[in-house]
Amino acid sequence: MSKFLCPVSAQDESIADRFARRLVQIVIQVCHQRHATGSTCQPPQLDGVITSAFVGRRSMFCGNSSSEVNAAWKSVAWLLASVPTQHLRSVLELGFCLNTAPRTHNFRRQPDLGDFIVCYGANEPNSTLVYHHTPSVGELFAQMRLFDRLVAELLRQAEPRTRGVARRSRPLLVTVCRSVRDGYTPRSLAAHIETGILSALRRQRRSGTMTVIYDNDLLAGRGGWDNRP
Repeated sequence: MSKFLCPVSAQDESIADRFARRLVQIVIQVCHQRHATGSTCQPPQLDGVITSAFVGRRSMFCGNSSSEVNAAWKSVAWLLASVPTQHLRSVLELGFCLNTAPRTHNFRRQPDLGDFIVCYGANEPNSTLVYHHTPSVGELFAQMRLFDRLVAELLRQAEPRTRGVARRSRPLLVTVCRSVRDGYTPRSLAAHIETGILSALRRQRRSGTMTVIYDNDLLAGRGGWDNRP
């Protein structure tokens, strides 16, 4: 897929994901019956669909002309047509993502850094020292309560150090990383985790308002994966 679609922004990425899943759905519709009988599927000819998308948004394609992107699609289509239908349905559930955010250092200037791939549904085996474990909602709520107490304690310790500082010069910046793109955060729980963290920070603020700034390169935008079209 990374030879066919090459989005270079978070907006391109979201549109490319929607477009790629549409194409996979078409392949499923065309090939479903033939897969069921064990026969080979002829991939669908979608020159008009591909060309129309290319004219509408060239920035998300790898090729420089409609003929190039149609040729790239044909190679992808033959591969998809050989995949069992149940596997393609799993691909639809995961969707397609860039393997790193567009703002990452050396994005597209190093091999495989910025490829458009099937999204990670979980952490890759042996890629982290953290054991693979998908917590229950109950476990998640318990951890959120611990996090709430942690924030309160950190602010309590910071208070004596800033007691003599003017209020207007005491901003506090907290960076929160979703860690969904690389599969570290279970996608099904990402929204719950983010809501819990922001709620804890709001509860523990001493005064004033809390401003949340969302990075432009966030996977699936401000709304997150649950808000994906």
